[in-house]
Amino acid sequence: MKLSKRLSEGDFGLVAWLLNCELAVLKAVQRVETGGKGGLFAPGKTTILFEGHIF
Repeated sequence: MKLSKRLSEGDFGLVAWLLNCELAVLKAVQRVETGGKGGLFAPGKTTILFEGHIF
Protein backbone atom coordinates (compact mmCIF):
# COMPACT_ATOMS: atom_id res chain seq x y z
CA MET A 1 0.00 0.00 0.00
CA LYS A 2 1.17 3.47 -0.85
CA LEU A 3 1.20 5.82 2.15
CA SER A 4 -0.97 8.88 1.57
CA LYS A 5 -3.69 10.86 3.31
CA ARG A 6 -6.42 8.93 1.49
CA LEU A 7 -6.97 5.23 1.01
CA SER A 8 -7.48 4.24 -2.62
CA GLU A 9 -10.09 1.82 -3.92
CA GLY A 10 -7.24 -0.64 -4.40
CA ASP A 11 -6.20 -0.21 -0.76
CA PHE A 12 -9.75 -0.94 0.38
CA GLY A 13 -9.97 -3.95 -1.91
CA LEU A 14 -6.68 -5.38 -0.66
CA VAL A 15 -7.57 -4.92 3.01
CA ALA A 16 -11.06 -6.39 2.51
CA TRP A 17 -9.46 -9.41 0.85
CA LEU A 18 -6.84 -9.77 3.61
CA LEU A 19 -9.52 -9.56 6.31
CA ASN A 20 -11.89 -11.78 4.33
CA CYS A 21 -14.73 -9.27 4.70
CA GLU A 22 -17.07 -7.45 2.37
CA LEU A 23 -15.77 -4.24 0.87
CA ALA A 24 -18.94 -2.36 1.89
CA VAL A 25 -18.50 -3.44 5.52
CA LEU A 26 -14.88 -2.30 5.58
CA LYS A 27 -15.83 1.07 4.08
CA ALA A 28 -18.66 1.50 6.60
CA VAL A 29 -16.32 0.85 9.53
CA GLN A 30 -13.76 3.26 8.08
CA ARG A 31 -16.40 5.96 7.61
CA VAL A 32 -17.68 5.60 11.20
CA GLU A 33 -14.27 5.29 12.88
CA THR A 34 -12.63 8.17 11.01
CA GLY A 35 -15.58 10.53 10.81
CA GLY A 36 -15.48 10.17 7.03
CA LYS A 37 -12.16 12.03 6.84
CA GLY A 38 -10.03 9.23 5.46
CA GLY A 39 -7.81 6.69 7.10
CA LEU A 40 -4.60 8.57 7.78
CA PHE A 41 -3.72 11.94 9.31
CA ALA A 42 -0.26 11.75 7.75
CA PRO A 43 1.71 8.90 6.18
CA GLY A 44 1.74 6.08 8.71
CA LYS A 45 -0.46 7.91 11.26
CA THR A 46 -3.91 6.32 11.45
CA THR A 47 -7.06 8.27 12.16
CA ILE A 48 -8.77 7.31 15.41
CA LEU A 49 -11.81 9.09 16.82
CA PHE A 50 -11.69 10.21 20.44
CA GLU A 51 -14.13 8.11 22.47
CA GLY A 52 -14.92 10.32 25.49
CA HIS A 53 -16.82 7.59 27.31
CA ILE A 54 -13.70 5.39 27.27
CA PHE A 55 -11.13 8.02 28.25
